[in-house]
Amino acid sequence: MGTRTTIITFFIAVLSVVAAIVTAGTDSISTATESARHRLLGAGRLPLEKVDRITLQRGEQPVWEFERRGGQWWQVQPFEYPMQIFSMRQLISQAIDLEYVSVIETGDAASAGSLAALSLEPPDAVVTYGWGDQTLGIELGRRGIAGRAYVRIVDDPRVFVVNQGLHDRVVEMDPREWRDRTIFRNISVDAVRYQRHNGDEHMVLQRDQRTWHMIKPVQTRASLAGIEDLLQVLSRIEVSGYILDQPEDLSRFGLENPIAEIEVTTEQVIDQNSVLREPVTQRLLIGSPIGLGSQDRFAKIEGFDTVVRLRATVLAELFRDAQTFAARTGSGVQPEDVKRIVIRDSTDELMLERDLERWVAPRFGDREVSFTAVETLLQQLCRLPAPTVEFRPYPRDLEVATVTLYGYDLKPRDTVRVAREPNEGRWAMENGDNVLRIFTATMDMPLEPRAFGLETGVGP
Repeated sequence: MGTRTTIITFFIAVLSVVAAIVTAGTDSISTATESARHRLLGAGRLPLEKVDRITLQRGEQPVWEFERRGGQWWQVQPFEYPMQIFSMRQLISQAIDLEYVSVIETGDAASAGSLAALSLEPPDAVVTYGWGDQTLGIELGRRGIAGRAYVRIVDDPRVFVVNQGLHDRVVEMDPREWRDRTIFRNISVDAVRYQRHNGDEHMVLQRDQRTWHMIKPVQTRASLAGIEDLLQVLSRIEVSGYILDQPEDLSRFGLENPIAEIEVTTEQVIDQNSVLREPVTQRLLIGSPIGLGSQDRFAKIEGFDTVVRLRATVLAELFRDAQTFAARTGSGVQPEDVKRIVIRDSTDELMLERDLERWVAPRFGDREVSFTAVETLLQQLCRLPAPTVEFRPYPRDLEVATVTLYGYDLKPRDTVRVAREPNEGRWAMENGDNVLRIFTATMDMPLEPRAFGLETGVGP
């Protein structure tokens, strides 16, 4: 054999030895390599749908514990916090999906130093799954080359060379990222009260049966569309990050005396065997800006011991002008529920009354009036949304008329005061709540007898 051939053969042998050492981590552990991939746990060893407890230990760090209650996963240590169902299922699924490509058989000759070289004595992390009275623990060691990593099943002396999927989640990820970032829960149909404080501003919205009202800053009808949009916003907004768990000093974040607060109260069923409902209030505390040049703020969800981050875009949605939530129509009465209309100005009064499919004027000998004009008036009063809503006193000096709507029992249902700016300017409607619904100057509002086909003056 020539010198060159001898040298090449020598280097091939050296490379083979190095590769064996890299793969096994130590020459005191013998390796039996298999050509095919195999499931580490095999069929049924870790039942995805039955696991209801997970414990995660990383080195000397505090233990993380998770429990499933019904259909919801919760972090229970170091404190309670709801978790994303998907993330917790992934924590189980990635263990189920583990495949090994080789097995390192450890025997009496294996030393603690050999396992330490693989970061398995002690392990980098241990994840333990529980269901019923059964548990299954997996010890995770160091990562190898080509996307491989080392694991052991608790009470099994063998070391398995596996793909790194479980390592990515158990060893590398911050468990806080598995938390449910939703701020307010179960509010879409069960919400009964919403209130917020922001400095001197205080807004309260209250539901009575199916109808929402604004209680503060003024007492008035609430906009159903505005409330529905608000509830959708509340149900989808999320924290954008977790700043600090179990803070010792909330004043650092402006949360000892919060700058603003938002409360949402829902009525929830006490238990599955009861029809009784009890109020549950969720509260968001908002503190100082994150830093100079940032509009994001520190925040805390009451009941959960962590400081979170709220984006400026979320804050803008939460603190829209109160006028946004006031009803935009002049009256909350439905046009089809009106039997009689009385229009009064400073000098006269006009009564219009529904007579089956037509409208008549009793003071004009029950003369039939313009159906189109009456319907136009009702639509303007009850259905037409005002482009602008303002909270300010009604301008009595600009009043042009009042319109009272009566039901079929001939009892008054609502009175709308109508004002107009000088020189045929904008219109405003108000019904005793000091909330002005302001309409454009181009609106043609029928208020005088001639608008209904009647002559000026009283009838016979």
